Amino acid sequence: MDRKIIKIQNLLLAWLGTQKSPVRHEKLRDICNACVFSVKRVNESYSLYLYFYPLVRSGLVECGLSSGKTVWQLSPAMVFYSDSDQERSWIGINLTENLKNQINVDEIIEDKIEPNFEQLSVIVRWKTSLDEQGEGLPIVHNPSTTKLLKSFPVCNPGIFSSEKEGCNLADYKQIYSPTGKDRWLSRGVATPQPGLYRLSEKIYSSRVYFNERKHYELGKDVNDSFWAKVMHCIDNNLPVAHYSRNNKTLKFDIEPPFIIGRVLFLNQMFSKFTINSKTYDGVEKTHMQELKRIFCNKIIEGAD
Repeated sequence: MDRKIIKIQNLLLAWLGTQKSPVRHEKLRDICNACVFSVKRVNESYSLYLYFYPLVRSGLVECGLSSGKTVWQLSPAMVFYSDSDQERSWIGINLTENLKNQINVDEIIEDKIEPNFEQLSVIVRWKTSLDEQGEGLPIVHNPSTTKLLKSFPVCNPGIFSSEKEGCNLADYKQIYSPTGKDRWLSRGVATPQPGLYRLSEKIYSSRVYFNERKHYELGKDVNDSFWAKVMHCIDNNLPVAHYSRNNKTLKFDIEPPFIIGRVLFLNQMFSKFTINSKTYDGVEKTHMQELKRIFCNKIIEGAD
């Protein structure tokens, strides 16, 4: 675990926790850059992708829209539990001090360095007997992972964009590249391939999706760009992820959409609470059936 990453994320979470109303995307981006510089003493590109978006995929932060603009805030307080033969394990997220005082246990597990647990400041863990009910705590009972995955449609332009009339693709100078060091490449003059394009090399320049002679304008939700990147892989016959049947791990080749990452994170949270990873454990055969459907079979499956 990179302690600097955790420190940056703790600064972000602490700052968000002081805000009385949702924060505009532009302001959050500036705060994220400032947190990175305060810890690393360097300016980094794509700091939101590296440090903030993993917090969203793990459910610690919520995304919303206000007057057509993206805004961010801490997720509401939540408590989850999982039973073994001997005890009940608990994880609390974004708990207030009043809620922490209601935890019926003598010892809380905090700041313990473990390879499979990235301990952030807003996370509280404890263990109890099996009969403890956690009265007064905001306990979340999610449907099964399979049921949650069944609720997602097959990836298609309709879920992240709307058709755009009068678009000249020649104006868009770069195309998304899921592989290699550079994620965006200058496009050539050949017949355009289906995929995600952006107007210029500027990080936040306008983007469109091109597919079957149609042009699509991406939605306002930040998550739409992640679905568009998935669609790019599907249309260009590139893998979205790799799955190991023996290890039951799914490793994404690109950043997964927020909600997909969140479902897979919740599925593994009691065995592997690793926020800063694109690899998810505990992915069963039934989960894979739905994931392959969602991603149009662009998951490479193997024994290892």
